[in-house]
Amino acid sequence: RRFPRGNRGIFVTDLMRQMFKSTSILGQMTTSCPECENILGSEPIHSTFVEYDPVNARGIQSIQDLVQNWLERQCIRTCPTHTCRSPLQVTRSFTSVPKILPVELEGDVVGVHIPKDMSVTFNEQDERSFRLSGIIYHGEFHFTCRFFDENGQSWTHDGQRNSGMCKHEGSLADMSSQDLKELDNRVSKIFLYTVS
Repeated sequence: RRFPRGNRGIFVTDLMRQMFKSTSILGQMTTSCPECENILGSEPIHSTFVEYDPVNARGIQSIQDLVQNWLERQCIRTCPTHTCRSPLQVTRSFTSVPKILPVELEGDVVGVHIPKDMSVTFNEQDERSFRLSGIIYHGEFHFTCRFFDENGQSWTHDGQRNSGMCKHEGSLADMSSQDLKELDNRVSKIFLYTVS
């Protein structure tokens, strides 16, 4: 049986999908051609989980870039209209701005900047500020986390250490982007941003 009622583990990405899935429609994802305004399809959005996609992550410099790419990006596919053939665009629009943005980052994160605060533009005009509130790390079949309280203090949690108690690390302000990418030989996997 699988987590949480069994002894088989779960991938943190699968857990995030479940935690941030909604039965309500949160918005729409539309595929369209910006050149000829042809709309090729629209589907409801049921999650705010920003899943990593290596094709769309090429050339990103920061998590903020990754989130903006997730909200609005150019596709590899082109418009099927015979006279157009322009690259298609995928746009996610939300009925209300999400309060939590969980962001998955995989692979080589060495050159990717981890902002402590970031601005994200929703629905082409609604700019909101988010702050880094937590990070989930993975390694050796075990997950740990680091979270940041509203006073900017950094705490870590590893259920296998410190009798399951959180450990105070210091101030988030004193931590570099590189410091945030690792915790006790585990690599960062999920970044949790909350509206500030």
